[in-house]
Amino acid sequence: MHLRELTVGDGKRPSVVKRHQARNDRIKQNLRIVLKSIRIRFKSAWEVQPILVLDTVPMSPLFKEVSMPVVSLDMLKTRWSVS
Repeated sequence: MHLRELTVGDGKRPSVVKRHQARNDRIKQNLRIVLKSIRIRFKSAWEVQPILVLDTVPMSPLFKEVSMPVVSLDMLKTRWSVS
């Protein structure tokens, strides 16, 4: 995936970031249904936040414009001790 597709789009489709934000918004709007579909009980403490996880995070000023956290898979594993 090219950095431009990630942050700007390819002219045919919105950027990956915009599509990911749209998914996040749909999950927020349908949180009860989503949780029920994966057999988790709904509790009012749930908060849906977008995060973009990449194999590696490229160094680019374009990421300053991204409206959600961008982390590498290794950063995610370290943060939540996921193997």
